[in-house]
Amino acid sequence: MVDDQEIYALIGEEGFRRLVGAFYRQVPGDDTALTSVAVALRTSDYTGALSLVERIEPSSRLSDAWRQYNRGEALAGLHRTDEALAAFEMAEQRFEEAGEGARGRPLAEWSKGRALSEAGRCDEALRTFDRYARLIRDHDPQSAAMALDVAKSCTEIQSSR
Repeated sequence: MVDDQEIYALIGEEGFRRLVGAFYRQVPGDDTALTSVAVALRTSDYTGALSLVERIEPSSRLSDAWRQYNRGEALAGLHRTDEALAAFEMAEQRFEEAGEGARGRPLAEWSKGRALSEAGRCDEALRTFDRYARLIRDHDPQSAAMALDVAKSCTEIQSSR
């Protein structure tokens, strides 16, 4: 499996923009705005991505699902974990409403698990990655196993008192 870092290294920013643009053409009317958000996220410009995503007026439930998902990614990048989790929950709901639950639910679960893991909330991350693994185990056992490995590598963040 090739990860997005390797793809980006091979095709560069313009190639990545075209690739993401082709993906978001599935969301007519909002594809350009969503592509700009995805590029900002890819370059770790979380503040810029959040600003862009907040200005999108979604034209459909699917568009709103992707808007909420990208909003969650930006908030997670800014370490605003609880807000990110709420955005991922909303994205999951919007994907279901748009008839894309089979694709959107695992994506939202993975992102919630990653945000929790990065925040050092390991018990919650483990439960979330376990839900993700159960969702995809039958058709992608390798990714299911990887999620459980990611969960096991979580390190609790000790609060200073």
